Amino acid sequence: MHFLIDMENVLMRGVEGCELLEKNDTIVFFYSSYSWKVPSAALSIIQAKGCKIEGYNLVNAGKNALDFYLVSYLSRICAENKDIQEIAIVSKDNGYKAVRDFYDNYVDQKVHIILGTDITDCISKMNGEEGNRRKNAMPCYHTEDLRLYFKHVRKEAQKAAAEEKKKAEEIKPDEEVVLVNMDTKREQLNEFIADKDMPLSTLYHKILHLYGIQEGTKVYRRIRAARNVAAQYNEARAV
Repeated sequence: MHFLIDMENVLMRGVEGCELLEKNDTIVFFYSSYSWKVPSAALSIIQAKGCKIEGYNLVNAGKNALDFYLVSYLSRICAENKDIQEIAIVSKDNGYKAVRDFYDNYVDQKVHIILGTDITDCISKMNGEEGNRRKNAMPCYHTEDLRLYFKHVRKEAQKAAAEEKKKAEEIKPDEEVVLVNMDTKREQLNEFIADKDMPLSTLYHKILHLYGIQEGTKVYRRIRAARNVAAQYNEARAV
């Protein structure tokens, strides 16, 4: 599927969820002199996935100029490929709703125009043949009950401790290095969590480096959700 990213609008946050991409996906960046940065870790993930990457730099600045680039590209690929069923526009600009309405009502070629604020958001709105990918997409705006979350964490920690104790009784010499690495990762993660001033983008990259893409993404999302709920709680108390 094509993901058309309006970099002027979403900036670097638009590539969140890039670990959910697949080999046949195409990522198209629309950028300008004010919005040319993308996280190096995210770009590495996209390349590792084998996705096709395209980029279009704004030649002459103007009001909504980059939006017109994106819509022109969308029209071109729909005309060139009659088999396209879904296209995602990654942007927070509500003006793209008009593009979706036009394709829904006036274009014979049935193309589902998906609007989302990042890659995860777009994948969560897929349907048709691509719909089975939605189960792997966790919207970044979800919230959790911290009481239930930490109750679950304590329970899992106790369970893990019991299992580690049992395994330690049967440990083999060549397994000692593995256990040391696990303890080191846990200590580093605790240091990351304790640093409340660490930007989420930095935290994301550090956790991916520590745990890898698949497991690191799960860990990061739970920490991000806890931070969001805590921030909302503090804001409510301040009012």
